[in-house]
Amino acid sequence: MEEDKGFRFSIVSQLESDKFIEKYKPAFFTVEKFHEDYSLAHNNVVEAQYCMGVFYKNGYVVKEDYKKAAEWFTKAAQQNHVEAQYNLGFLYIVGFYERRPYIRIKEDYKAAFDWFFKAAQQNYAPAQHNIGLLYGKGGGVEKDYEKAE
Repeated sequence: MEEDKGFRFSIVSQLESDKFIEKYKPAFFTVEKFHEDYSLAHNNVVEAQYCMGVFYKNGYVVKEDYKKAAEWFTKAAQQNHVEAQYNLGFLYIVGFYERRPYIRIKEDYKAAFDWFFKAAQQNYAPAQHNIGLLYGKGGGVEKDYEKAE
């Protein structure tokens, strides 16, 4: 996909919006909750797996780690957790290396599209918005202005 700073800005500005919302959640993401969710997540509890992704994505209680966040979001997303699907798509859009250069996982618009599409099918509006952007710019899919609308 041809580099389009306006396109990336639309997606990344959404990340900043998400961070603003997440800023008010840290009181919920405590050390006790981490230990509880860690145990539940290893027992395949989907909401706990999603929360583990949030812990690592945002650096709540643990060191921020997009790779571990993606691993936990993937486990929850595979069980149709809509917010995990969205967050996983988002990590693929921004590229895991954006804030942690040593991880070196490049952006993958096709994978992002696939996860956004799954979330969009569950009527998750932010994912539907991103699907439109990806269709409009040809990110991970062929450009299709009709589908973009």
